[in-house]
Amino acid sequence: MLFKEQVMKNLQLFLFSLIIFIYLIGCGSSGGGSGGLSNNSLPTFPTDNASSNIDDRNDAEIDVPTSSTDTNQVYLSYDDSASTAGVKLTKYYIENDIDVPSFLARPWEFLNFESFNKNETAGLGLFDVSLGVLENDSKESGKKLIDLGVYLAAPILTKEDRPNINLTILVDVSGSMRSLSMVNTSFEVKTKKELVLSGLAQMKNELKEGDLITLISFNTSTSILLESYVFADETSSQYTDAVNSLNFNGGTDLNQGITKAYELATNVYDDQRENRVLLITDAYANTGVTNATTISNQTNINNEKGIFFSGVGVGYDFNELFLDELTEAGKGSYFSLITTDDVGQIFGNRFMSLIKVAAKDVKVKLEYPSELTHISSASEESSANEDEVRSINFTYNSKQYFLERFKTDASTDLTDKKFTFVISYSDPVSLEAKEVSISVNISDLKGKEDSNIKDALSIVFLNSLIKGTKTFDDILWEYENTLKDYTSALLDEYKLLSYKFAGKESLLEDADKF
Repeated sequence: MLFKEQVMKNLQLFLFSLIIFIYLIGCGSSGGGSGGLSNNSLPTFPTDNASSNIDDRNDAEIDVPTSSTDTNQVYLSYDDSASTAGVKLTKYYIENDIDVPSFLARPWEFLNFESFNKNETAGLGLFDVSLGVLENDSKESGKKLIDLGVYLAAPILTKEDRPNINLTILVDVSGSMRSLSMVNTSFEVKTKKELVLSGLAQMKNELKEGDLITLISFNTSTSILLESYVFADETSSQYTDAVNSLNFNGGTDLNQGITKAYELATNVYDDQRENRVLLITDAYANTGVTNATTISNQTNINNEKGIFFSGVGVGYDFNELFLDELTEAGKGSYFSLITTDDVGQIFGNRFMSLIKVAAKDVKVKLEYPSELTHISSASEESSANEDEVRSINFTYNSKQYFLERFKTDASTDLTDKKFTFVISYSDPVSLEAKEVSISVNISDLKGKEDSNIKDALSIVFLNSLIKGTKTFDDILWEYENTLKDYTSALLDEYKLLSYKFAGKESLLEDADKF
């Protein structure tokens, strides 16, 4: 069965890669444009180059109507901050000289994954926020660039202080989970099964007295190993025994597993608790309903009912697009479980990001002076039309970093001009709608967030290379001008990744220090 499962999975990988290749060839533009994926799914970071695509615009700029007022506005969605998969896979592929699929170039996930300095912040309702502006000359004569960086953090919540949860854990026990979690590496490698068992064992430390736990396994059928178990230290051996009884073999009927998980989660739904389905899988559905969009309808419908969805993708080769669609519909997040280090992060330090929503249906609006042209966004979605940008759920213990680039005439006086950052959201329990905002003069933002903005730019430049919206020469100009005389551990890491991705690693002086 294991051999058959591996053959099926490899065939799916081949067919998926072939479809993506054909799609990119069919939809790609000449001159290294934005490829075949839509602007909404992969927003571009346009090249600031007078002789090459200087007027290329993303959705945010195209959708801004001619304004008779002093300000324009754009709605932004940066997704939930917990998703790690694209970042981990991209780094792994580059470091091991494996081709990086362009769909992994999702800068908003990279910005949410990495750590930025928490500078002086202002309270903004539920959130803490800090803003800063970096001003530089453009390659285009007579123009200058304005990079706006915004650090946004949700409140911190400890295990002791959080309310009890109704957690339904759905574990993929198909034969492919017995395969190795990585290839082409010199250090110790675990099987996917070993990582899952280790993670579930560690997760017991994050559970508290009174949490309601249901544990379901699935392959071509489902098995209920724990149902409505009330967690307590003195009876926690029941949880341990259930985890240790997981038996990995067979095919993968993901739809059947999710259907059963939501059925049981609905049976114990409690509006005074966080209700969550947590899926742990390599996401290769090969039995029953296998269409991601069809399956994701369940996560979307149940999110509206108050049962949120999160995922853990297991192994370097897990079906990342499939799991991304499921969690997008369920307004949840997902981690990648590839190494033993990931076990401690997912089922320890960042567990709260998987299970507890701080603010529901969050939308962000940025108002900016009409003298500025919005030329790029690192967001997942951006538009002047609020209806074209999906809301997200913001979890406790999470943060996001926003990076927006503007252009204007070099002579433009922005002394009395302002950026206004507006957040609307609803309380996840009472559903009370709230809106908070902060407005700051651009002149007062200069010199603040400089290091964070430069680090963020280095991250976005790597994504631009992968996506093909910047050439290596474009990136080189940015490092020699926008980022000149600046260094940090984060920038050095992403600079090396960019050079290595472009096959230019030999150009780096003292490359070993990176």
